[in-house]
Amino acid sequence: MPLAKISQLAGTGIHVPGDDIDTDRIIPARFMKCVTFDGLGEFAFYDERFDAEAKPKPHPMNDPKYVVLVMLDEPKGNRSTYGFASGGWTAAPTMARITTGVSALPPNM
Repeated sequence: MPLAKISQLAGTGIHVPGDDIDTDRIIPARFMKCVTFDGLGEFAFYDERFDAEAKPKPHPMNDPKYVVLVMLDEPKGNRSTYGFASGGWTAAPTMARITTGVSALPPNM
C-alpha cells in the first residue's frame, strides 16, 4: 500500500549548514560500534552539539523543545561511508533518531 503524499508540514526547523550532510556528520562513525540502534540517538550531530571535551555547545538540539527532520532521498556512498549507501550507513543513523523521538519522512512529500 503506497504512503499518502505529504503536502504540508508544520514545526520549527533547525538549520544545518553545509552542502554535504553525510552520515558521519549525522552520527560520527566512532559511535557506530553497536549491533542495535538503541542509544545511538544521543550521538545525533554530536560534533556540532559538543566540543572536544564533550561539553555542550549552544545548539538547538540541546534544547528538548526541538525536533529534527531527517530525509534520505537516493543516498549515495562517499569517503566517510567507504562508498556504501546501504541501510547500515544511511538508514541506521536515521533510525537512531527515530528511536529517540526525531522523525524521518518518506521522499514523496
